Amino acid sequence: MGYTENDFINADMESYILITGFDDVFSSPVSRRTSYTYKELQFNARFLPMCRKSDDGQMTILELHKLNSKVAIVTGAADGF
Repeated sequence: MGYTENDFINADMESYILITGFDDVFSSPVSRRTSYTYKELQFNARFLPMCRKSDDGQMTILELHKLNSKVAIVTGAADGF
């Protein structure tokens, strides 16, 4: 089983995130760094999928209106969360 919310609190947890990509227009790498403490996390929730296949299956549709949309999950459910 994974860590609990209390484990994060007791450890005073902070996660550091580094995302690196490539800008095709200027032909240069781009990076973004940030961090999150346990106080900024929302426990027992998951993001909703933002991508789906088109009806004909030829394209991927990115639904930006679902950005940051999340749903509460039940802990101990069959899917292991």
